[in-house]
Amino acid sequence: MLFRSRIHATLLLFLILIFAVGWHYPDRDYAIGTGTVTAAMLLLAVLLHELAHLFAIKHLGGEIHSVTLTPWGGKSSFSLPALNRDRLYVHLAGPATSFCLFLIGAFLLTRGGQCNWQELINPLLPRQFRLSEWHASTFEIFTWLNFQIFLVNLLPCFPF
Repeated sequence: MLFRSRIHATLLLFLILIFAVGWHYPDRDYAIGTGTVTAAMLLLAVLLHELAHLFAIKHLGGEIHSVTLTPWGGKSSFSLPALNRDRLYVHLAGPATSFCLFLIGAFLLTRGGQCNWQELINPLLPRQFRLSEWHASTFEIFTWLNFQIFLVNLLPCFPF
């Protein structure tokens, strides 16, 4: 049941980048708040994404050798019984989880009038933390990040 787990350097660099992008705001408290919440929600979203892969591997009778967390989810080394269908299930588990988390969040946020679908799917419009509405803005950031992780995992190239 034990396996090696690591955090890839790109995840650490990405977390630093989150703070660096916000540094151009004149309000440092705003930048630090948005950076902190975005970094925490990214770690949570990546962890849930990767846990979905690991759950699928274990459910299908596989063995996990190692896990490395990255900004887009992670990279796992595992072995499964010989069915190719099982490998497909494992590879789809993470993006499916990210997409489901996005759908739930988007439904609740748009139904409550906090934002609209276009804002939540736009990769060039990161969500910002608002202390006065910290519940809603934290949930917006988490929902937006889950869609971005889903989107990146659709790219047909290594390691996706």
